[in-house]
Amino acid sequence: MGYAAFILQYRVPIKYEGALQDAQRAIRIVRENAKKWDLDPEKIGIMGFSAGGNLSARACTNFNKKTYTPVNKADSLSCRPSFTLLIYPAGLDRGPNGTLTPELELSNDVPPFFMFQTADDFVGKSSLVMAGA
Repeated sequence: MGYAAFILQYRVPIKYEGALQDAQRAIRIVRENAKKWDLDPEKIGIMGFSAGGNLSARACTNFNKKTYTPVNKADSLSCRPSFTLLIYPAGLDRGPNGTLTPELELSNDVPPFFMFQTADDFVGKSSLVMAGA
C-alpha cells in the first residue's frame, strides 16, 4: 500500500529528555535514509499511543530544540515530523489547573496532527486539553 513503518524503542519511563532525543534522532535517521528505503523525506511522520502519544506531541512541538550533541550528518536534517498521530495520548494536561503542558508550545509551524481518544480512558482529558489549545 506504499506505507513503511519503523518502531522506536525509546527511553521510558519518565525519561522525557532521553525519549525526545530518541524520537528526534529516529526521525533524522529515517529522513537520511529515505532515498535508500524509497521514501519521501517530506512525508515522515510520528505516531504514538498513550505515553508514546505524549512523546509524539513533544516531538511535533519541540522540533526546533536541540536536545543532543550531533552524532553524524543525519543530525543536520530536520527532526520536524511532517504529520503526527496522537492515539489516546497521556500527560498533555500537566499545566497549571490542568491546562496544556507548558513544554508543548503550539505555533503555526507545528505539523498537522490527528488525535484519537475514547470516552472511557481515564487520561482522556489530555486529548481535550490539546484539542482546545
